Amino acid sequence: MIVNETAQRRQPLVMVCLLLIIVAGLYSYAKLPREAAPDIQIPYIFVTTDYEGVAPEDMEKLVTVPLERKLK
Repeated sequence: MIVNETAQRRQPLVMVCLLLIIVAGLYSYAKLPREAAPDIQIPYIFVTTDYEGVAPEDMEKLVTVPLERKLK
């Protein structure tokens, strides 16, 4: 109850403190760096392998997939 009585006696001080907290919060919010959409460049490598006369499944299983694993 001591805090309530002190706050009631010093209402202008409480209002000034509240205003300072709100202003500081708005300022901090405005100055925070935005991380929602960072500018990140993701490197992409596209692997294509051609060899005529070989089935696509065999080419992928025997050549493309091991090549992609080595490039990672």
